[in-house]
Amino acid sequence: MINNRYLNNLHPDIPFVSFPIIKKCMMKCVYCSSEGETIMNRKNIFNLNELESLLSNLKNIGIKKFRITGGEPLLHPNILEIINFCDSLDVFTLINTDGSQIKKIINGIKNNSDKIRFAVSLDTLNHSTFMKISMSNVKLSKITQGIHLLNNAGLLHRINTVATKYNNNELKEIIHFCITNKFNLKILDFVPIPNSYSKSSFKETSDLYTNVTNLEQYFSLLSSNVFHHKYSKYYGIPMMFFEINDSYFHIKNSQNNAHFDNDVLCKNCSLYPCQEGLYDIRIQPDGSVWQCRWVEYEPSKKDTIDKVYELIKRFKFAKIQPNSINSNVKTNKNEK
Repeated sequence: MINNRYLNNLHPDIPFVSFPIIKKCMMKCVYCSSEGETIMNRKNIFNLNELESLLSNLKNIGIKKFRITGGEPLLHPNILEIINFCDSLDVFTLINTDGSQIKKIINGIKNNSDKIRFAVSLDTLNHSTFMKISMSNVKLSKITQGIHLLNNAGLLHRINTVATKYNNNELKEIIHFCITNKFNLKILDFVPIPNSYSKSSFKETSDLYTNVTNLEQYFSLLSSNVFHHKYSKYYGIPMMFFEINDSYFHIKNSQNNAHFDNDVLCKNCSLYPCQEGLYDIRIQPDGSVWQCRWVEYEPSKKDTIDKVYELIKRFKFAKIQPNSINSNVKTNKNEK
């Protein structure tokens, strides 16, 4: 039987809630919108008191996992207060970070917390490739240093790697870096940004896409155990866990379709069928609630918590449907 905190923090019975808490970021990654997951927001930063109130109320209605993101969430002026407040709620909280600010905040986090974990973006181990992807002056060594600091403190949840045409030939190097260091790894294929949210056209962003199906086959050869990612059996894109050297690897592969609520939430959506489907519920700093990455949930005369509660109930009706990956994204002719 698998007994691992990494796996135990997945809750298939209820969607988790994400908070993009700040627009600011030190990087301008080619696969990311200019303001990360806050691009659709009307406010630059989440107010600390408002955020703490929402977190408490969401715990009270049964939310079992929070995700803190951005922009770069560690640039929020109250980030340590936010982290320690989440820890006090005794709800698993995953913080998505680019890793550039870890050294500045690491000493302010409780090392013995089993509810606070970090997912660090690492798309390459090559400095030249890193500069092309991040389009910043941040040093790659700063990122890898942050990863090791988190790991030594027992706070590293996993590495996140976005597969694009820039790092396609370097993905196995990252895989073996994680195997050697016993880091968990999630590889995500690139999701094109709709024109209404991007300064680039859909075609320009979709040209970054690279097929990751061959990596699933590669993981199968390396793994000692393969089993379902239980959260993704109900939400988002179905994934498998591959156990390798006491670590866990999984791939978000848009070729595997996604979960949609065709009766209500996705029924009249102009972006349906998108690549990701219904995966998590998002609350922006202005209090708006989003049913997915791109679409706001807007029933009349409902407060934030009521909207989230309604979405929780609707998410349970999501079913696997074909998505738009094959029709909207051009695959490299050399890929199988």
